[in-house]
Amino acid sequence: APGISWCVFDAVVCPGGGDEGAYFSGAPELAAAAAGCGALTPPVLGRGRRAEMLALPVRFASRVPAARGLPELTDNWAEGLVVKPEGRVPAAGRLVEKRKIAEFDEKRFDESEAWDPRQRLSADELRRWAVRLVNPARIASARSKVGDDPDALADETALDVLIDLAETFPAACAELGADGEEELRAAVRAAVLPRA
Repeated sequence: APGISWCVFDAVVCPGGGDEGAYFSGAPELAAAAAGCGALTPPVLGRGRRAEMLALPVRFASRVPAARGLPELTDNWAEGLVVKPEGRVPAAGRLVEKRKIAEFDEKRFDESEAWDPRQRLSADELRRWAVRLVNPARIASARSKVGDDPDALADETALDVLIDLAETFPAACAELGADGEEELRAAVRAAVLPRA
């Protein structure tokens, strides 16, 4: 879209302000509430029994352009579909089934691993990360703080990189010690100075 559009997929209503009595809004009331504030809800592809909805094709052209009065685009496939009850359902007991086309299916990332801030990295691995974090935007940020002096620029960039590394790899950085940290600082400075 030429601007920013907001699409409301779900809403939980908490009549008492807490979890007790909370429910998922039904599709008709959700659509009415969204329309009242100028937002969209996902297009409804069909209504019927669960088995009928699960038989719908997963691959279909996105209906969002038409909903916004925009021209259709070639091969503009929807991500997939979500089969869920149309009426209000208690928040704790709703069954939803997501079916996605292969391009958007999270199952293809099954071999990925969750980020582990406690992971152990060697000093060489941390050094490689440190040098990779030196980029034009980071150097420009340092320059905005300390000016064009190459040594000050290298020091400020090194400080910035070491802070990011400590937040990203706290366990590995804690094991470095003063000598290891100084080696990282020197590696960053060496990466900055040719660009300063």
